[in-house]
Amino acid sequence: MTSTPFYEFPQSQPIQGRGSAVSVIFTRPADTTSYTAADVIGNATSAIHEFAGVGRAGGVYQLLGASCIINSTSVPTGMTTLKLHLLSSAPSAIADNAAFALVAADRSRYLTQIDLPAVATVGSGFVRTSVDVSAERPIATVGTSLFGLLVTDAAVTSPASALEFQLRVFLQEIA
Repeated sequence: MTSTPFYEFPQSQPIQGRGSAVSVIFTRPADTTSYTAADVIGNATSAIHEFAGVGRAGGVYQLLGASCIINSTSVPTGMTTLKLHLLSSAPSAIADNAAFALVAADRSRYLTQIDLPAVATVGSGFVRTSVDVSAERPIATVGTSLFGLLVTDAAVTSPASALEFQLRVFLQEIA
């Protein structure tokens, strides 16, 4: 899932002390298939997004925030708010445009849901949404990565083909 960033962010950068801002960039499939509410958004092979290099294995982190940037000059038709579900290890396989469902095998991996507010155009170059979630409970990693599933809250009709997304999570190590 590597790509040239359309908005220049390092893949991982320190925040004060033992913190990090970790990104994943992906491109949705080259089609215009609509998403229904509660569908996952991914690339052509998977909707599981790995935030690699979060920190040390077994670390405990305070989740500070999250953002989603979409390389588009306008908000995709019907796209309102999004949810980013975080898991401590890779969940069961799920493809782009499949309905989100937390299967029994993944329940022990599930950490939290981040409600991203309505997406909005920033200038004429990209679409963005972000949220401060510092009131969330601490989360623990199993390895050095977190895994995410990006989910639509509303139907997205005729999304642009091959839209590029950048997801970021902001964390501070606390134990």
